[in-house]
Amino acid sequence: MGIDKSNVRFVVHMDLPKNIESYYQETGRAGRDGLESEALLFYSWADVNKLKGFVEVDGNAGQSSIMLKKLDVMAKFGDLKSCRRKFLLNYFSEDLNEDCGNCDNCTKEVERFDGTVIAQKALSAVYRTGQRFGLSYLVDFLRGSQAQAIRDEHKNLKTYGIGADLPKQAWFDHFKDLIAQGYLAQTDGMYPVIALTEKSKDILAGKISVELIKVAAKEAKKPKLVAEVSLPYIKELFDELRGVRTEFATSERVPPYVVFSDATLVEMATYLPQQDWEMRKISGVGDLKMEKYGADFLRAITDYCLKNNLVSRIDLRSPKRANRQRTKRDAS
Repeated sequence: MGIDKSNVRFVVHMDLPKNIESYYQETGRAGRDGLESEALLFYSWADVNKLKGFVEVDGNAGQSSIMLKKLDVMAKFGDLKSCRRKFLLNYFSEDLNEDCGNCDNCTKEVERFDGTVIAQKALSAVYRTGQRFGLSYLVDFLRGSQAQAIRDEHKNLKTYGIGADLPKQAWFDHFKDLIAQGYLAQTDGMYPVIALTEKSKDILAGKISVELIKVAAKEAKKPKLVAEVSLPYIKELFDELRGVRTEFATSERVPPYVVFSDATLVEMATYLPQQDWEMRKISGVGDLKMEKYGADFLRAITDYCLKNNLVSRIDLRSPKRANRQRTKRDAS
């Protein structure tokens, strides 16, 4: 990263590092003065699959195997359900007896439920398909997918489609939970497969029960206006203001949002500012932009209001929000 400052407070990984060593070194840039700092890692399994094509070393199978194993450990860190700091220290042969109490897993309250039946379905799918397939195949198999990738002989198994009542992502989460608890194992390498463990037998035999983390149902995203405002904006005026913005953007050879964002235009088309001081109350309208563009946008608004017998509604607008400091814990 090339940063040698003692007061870095926030490190964000937008992409998954290729190994724990890189992640640990890069997050270590924060808080060198001993004060509390934050680290945020954005992670998805798709990142792992993408990186597998980059960590291989041409003509060196041994080195490729080492790099793939390191990437697998990094993936386990992303999927981790227990203390992240303990995992990191254990990786570097240091012991931490107690959880750190500060990472996202330590501070997050999770709800567990009796997932024995779900676990039995998952383990049965692994067993009946011969412990030779990866996570995506097993999830599709359980959900009764008609994809060509599902083998015909597997469609005749009684486990096929037995998990159609659960969403795809829920099955992925449950499988990862079972792996984390040691009821299943995932092999290393370019094409990891899911296999049973010694602990699997008692579940399949119905001798023990299994608790799984309750997966939060994702709410369907509601369609939003271009920006959320307290009053409906006037679409016709908004379109006219976009036209004014396009003229400025074209003449200055810049993207339209550099002039004003859609959110700013929505506020103008909502609160109908008529004077300079009213326009300055709109989010995104500072002194410089007011001087450069304010008069033209005000003219468009006042002309529209005159034609439609409308008056300013700026008094209904709440004050501009002050910038808020946001803190995030070490998380992925």
